[in-house]
Amino acid sequence: MSKPKHIILPNTYKLWDKGISLSLYSRSYDPITHKQDFTELGQAVYEYKYYRDLSLARRQELVRLCSGAISKTLKLEEETERLNFNSCIGVMPNRTTGHSLPLDLALQLSVKFDWLRDDSNCLIKAKELPVMKGLLDYNLRIEALKGAYEVDPKYDFEGIRGFLIIDDVFESGSTLREVCRSLERIVPEIPRYVLTLTHLRKVWDAPR
Repeated sequence: MSKPKHIILPNTYKLWDKGISLSLYSRSYDPITHKQDFTELGQAVYEYKYYRDLSLARRQELVRLCSGAISKTLKLEEETERLNFNSCIGVMPNRTTGHSLPLDLALQLSVKFDWLRDDSNCLIKAKELPVMKGLLDYNLRIEALKGAYEVDPKYDFEGIRGFLIIDDVFESGSTLREVCRSLERIVPEIPRYVLTLTHLRKVWDAPR
């Protein structure tokens, strides 16, 4: 697998300590044919999200590919003593049906590294959400996501020194911001680090 070119994610509202995206989602897009020249990670995300007849073996292969990219970029195998987090949270899908790549990645990483726990279950979806891809107006996305997530008040955060919050695609950042706000309200003392597998090309132009 070729080395992904990651970028620092825009953090206008200072809701996370650091955020990175590993790769572009696609190198180009033809608005007439709707064809995209996907990057390797972009193709993995697209296939996982949109292939309806994806076999279990292929799904597991995509999870291993993506988790390997995360491990390599963050040097999880070599630098466990220097990392500022020991918990990972996969961002849950907007819909309650189907599989979730971020949730599968959080589980996979927690199984591979015994010092990294999967705390995805600390988040509760407070309301059903529309498909964000269909909301082209970012203000509508922000409004739809307000109060979308809550933190389980009975959840045990003992021993957590930092969260690694994982998502698949960064476009406007609305979902990640709402997840981080929910965590900040309940455990503001625990730092939040954000990682997305891919980002859209327009994110290059966003202020950091």
